Amino acid sequence: MRHSTIATGLPTALVAAILAGCGSGSTPKQISAAAVHVELRKALDTPSAIAERSRRLKLEPAPPTRTYTIHLTGDQVLPRGAANGSVQAQIRLLARKGHGSGRVCWRFTTLSGFTRPAEARIHVGKRGTSALTVIALGTAWRPAGCVPVRNGTMTAIAKHPAGHYVDIVTAKYWWGAVRAQL
Repeated sequence: MRHSTIATGLPTALVAAILAGCGSGSTPKQISAAAVHVELRKALDTPSAIAERSRRLKLEPAPPTRTYTIHLTGDQVLPRGAANGSVQAQIRLLARKGHGSGRVCWRFTTLSGFTRPAEARIHVGKRGTSALTVIALGTAWRPAGCVPVRNGTMTAIAKHPAGHYVDIVTAKYWWGAVRAQL
């Protein structure tokens, strides 16, 4: 449904109703708050108004949901990690439609070749490089869990999973005990 608007961007009928209710016309009229609400909703819920609000808020579209099953090893870490270190992992990117963020969930199983993991992280970086952390998988070691993540970060990972890696660090291997590219 298309509405005519005035300079404020509100439908002319809504402005007229508000002005009439305020006594601006020759004969003041009673208008209900419900009538104003209905007209305001009509104005705010047009596709163009919704698109404009999304643009102003810079809401990123929800990224696709993805699941990565990976095998982390010590020989993928730079410099070398735990010589016999090995971990199975599942990393899930879970999008939430209509929100600016989703969740990244993880489950690490069958840890071997090292002890006392301290934390796990997802980094941006190709194979053979060390790079910045983009997602901390919790504030301390947990073998499974979820953390909130902005859609832009999840979209970047989903578009280029090989450009991101997961590592687990320990006190002994503070640079990484085991690692694997997504």
